[in-house]
Amino acid sequence: METNIVELVDLLGKQYVGTETLNAEKLQDIESTSFTWTRTPKSLCLAANKQYLVQALQNENVYCIVTLPSLITDIASDKSFIITANAAEFFYTLHNAGVHRFKGRADSFVKSRVGANCNIADTAVISNSVSIGDNVSIGYGTYIGENTIIEGGVEIGPNCVIGVDGLFGKKIQGKNTHIKHFGGVKIGQDCKIHASVTVARSVNHSEFTTVNRAVHLGHRSNVGHDVTIGRDSTLSVGAVVCGRVIVGENCWIGAGAIVSNMCKIGDGAQVRIGSIVVKDVLADSDVSGNFAVDHRCNLRKYLRKNR
Repeated sequence: METNIVELVDLLGKQYVGTETLNAEKLQDIESTSFTWTRTPKSLCLAANKQYLVQALQNENVYCIVTLPSLITDIASDKSFIITANAAEFFYTLHNAGVHRFKGRADSFVKSRVGANCNIADTAVISNSVSIGDNVSIGYGTYIGENTIIEGGVEIGPNCVIGVDGLFGKKIQGKNTHIKHFGGVKIGQDCKIHASVTVARSVNHSEFTTVNRAVHLGHRSNVGHDVTIGRDSTLSVGAVVCGRVIVGENCWIGAGAIVSNMCKIGDGAQVRIGSIVVKDVLADSDVSGNFAVDHRCNLRKYLRKNR
């Protein structure tokens, strides 16, 4: 069993022939794996395209970048690099090993607490490392996973699942492998979470899937890992927001709508019922359809066709 990240990188380098490491001495400072936009210091990240590589190079929190040989030409940087044709496999193998543990950091990083005047059903399951603020209610059959922070005044209905691993699989050496989630969930003050909602926790240690203040999540809605939902927004019944989506403030995501991973929904935008969003939605936009476009255009087409 490897005792530090340097040993693990050396071992993987032998498995993935042609791997090259630059500024290898900095590997020993790595404390966690993360995404290229991370705010967690001393992170190692994957940059599998030019956009992510530029982002990683500009981020002072990123100490080491796992990337492809075709992307690394003529780059001057004091960061550490792991250069391999199997960059994604290499990175996610490191991630699943729990790099944070090599630095003595425990998987649990939220201090347990239950505030005053809380109403928690007897059949609710609350994990260790969960912080619950004042005046919180949690319904029967609900599960709250580790590293979850629930601020004051939050109402969580029955049969919700908050703070579990989301669906995140990658092929590693030909095997479909689940990518472990080491992070947590933050639920902001005065949120209303209706029955049977699922909120996945962050993939990365010390980071959070974040539902900001006064957000309402409708029955059976689903929030993916590392999503951020801005204050006063609403996900209606059965809406699905996939991993790493950013939803702005005062947004409405209609019933049954799906927002694809990595999309950004601008402040004040509306995504109508049943829409399929596959690209960013500008602030104050009103979109609908599959794939979602300006709602007025969709409505005009419908009216013309049905006159």
